[in-house]
Amino acid sequence: MARAVQLARGHVPTLESYDALPYGSVPVAESHIERLAATAALMGMVAPDTLRPRVLELGCAEGGNLIPMAFDLAGGEFVGVDLSAQQVDAGQKLIGQLGLTNIRLEQRDIAGGLDDLGDFDFIIAHGLYSWVPQAVRVKILDVCGRQLRRGGIAYISFNVLPGWHMRGVLRNFLRSRVSGALTPAAQVEQALALLRTMLPAWQARASHEARLLVSETEHLLGVSASYLYHEYLTDINEPCLFADFVTAAHAAGLKYVADTDLTAMLPDAAAAAALAAVDGMDDRVQREQFLDYLAIRKFRRALLTRIDTEVADWPQAQAIRDLAFHADLTCDEELDFGSDTPQRFVLRDGGGNSVTIAHPLAKAAAMVLASACPSRIDCADLLAEAQALVSEYGTAQWADDVAGFEWAWIELWAQQAIQPATVARQFPDQPGAKPRAHALAQAQAMSGIVATARHGALRLDAAGCALLRSCDGSREIAAHGAIGHALQVFLRAGLLVDG
Repeated sequence: MARAVQLARGHVPTLESYDALPYGSVPVAESHIERLAATAALMGMVAPDTLRPRVLELGCAEGGNLIPMAFDLAGGEFVGVDLSAQQVDAGQKLIGQLGLTNIRLEQRDIAGGLDDLGDFDFIIAHGLYSWVPQAVRVKILDVCGRQLRRGGIAYISFNVLPGWHMRGVLRNFLRSRVSGALTPAAQVEQALALLRTMLPAWQARASHEARLLVSETEHLLGVSASYLYHEYLTDINEPCLFADFVTAAHAAGLKYVADTDLTAMLPDAAAAAALAAVDGMDDRVQREQFLDYLAIRKFRRALLTRIDTEVADWPQAQAIRDLAFHADLTCDEELDFGSDTPQRFVLRDGGGNSVTIAHPLAKAAAMVLASACPSRIDCADLLAEAQALVSEYGTAQWADDVAGFEWAWIELWAQQAIQPATVARQFPDQPGAKPRAHALAQAQAMSGIVATARHGALRLDAAGCALLRSCDGSREIAAHGAIGHALQVFLRAGLLVDG
């Protein structure tokens, strides 16, 4: 495990490596409590109230994931714990700057127990489970089993096999060649130099194994220093089989609910055919373990609940009607609401990703969401608007096919083309003559990474940071050219609070 040093504050150890090279502390969309509650509802659970929740985050770092939730959900109570004193202090400084009274971060050792913090509706542990000793992994599950309220939800992310096998090869190679006597930053530089040296040699080989190493090496040459260090160079990174994780959770009084990545449960056509050809796949854990092998999955984001909570074995499609949705996508084609001809929608996520949508109701609903971005719309209202469009410009047959829409919509959720929420919310649709960014965006603008309304991380260059800070409602800003484009980005990210 990363080396710890003693501090004066109650002699609680702080992680020296995380103080020296803090892991990026940013919003993790998949861990937002609304996403957790929506996924649980899809699996037949009665999810906790997301407007007045009690939330605990284990390994909260600077609070980059937890603080935006507390900022948006004033009726909740949020507690974060982390062993890194420097990161906790940085988070507490931002909390004080924002004047938030519903959140606190504490420098705590999970291994020492957290019973004094009480029970919670949601417990989040992102990027922690695989990177701590076995005794602490057991304690993480123990905290969830002991301190989750009935019907509560725990989110635990972890590295999984078989996908991490190849990454493990690179990790073992780098750790054997990089000097542990160096500082974390120097170790990263040494590792990068080694990867650059090895890449041409692997590229010159035609084997399947070499191609995999080339792909992973090219990936590592583009990641942050903190990611490279804490994933590949620290003492502990223990991937596990999904089935073994579920067994360990059961021992702590927990049961598996779902993965926030719905593709872990919903096989594509090829995977479904493979599943059908294998006997004995009635058990969902066996099914998903099999899918992990088919997908060569590297990472999981598992939801757990108390063992006495009812959970369905398969997504309940009608559950989407009680949820809300939001999306940032566009389609350049003239939409066909009279047939199930697939049409391409582009996700405006900066990555050039796209999805095809065939069902006319899903096309219409996607168009409605796109025009309302970043607002969240109740599914019942969304469906009604989509049915009106399809009835007028398509056929009654398609407008009445609600069951078909439900599964098409779940597939879009699985592809992350749309995002679920538990409550609708309106955002401005115009930046206004004197645009004003909310307080959190103003405070985070200095760092260049700002939390969005979709609980993502918007990365800004120096000009973008300066423009966002100038959006304080006190001055007129002409929305032309590059500035106009940037204001539209701020608007779609939900950073502007009035028109």
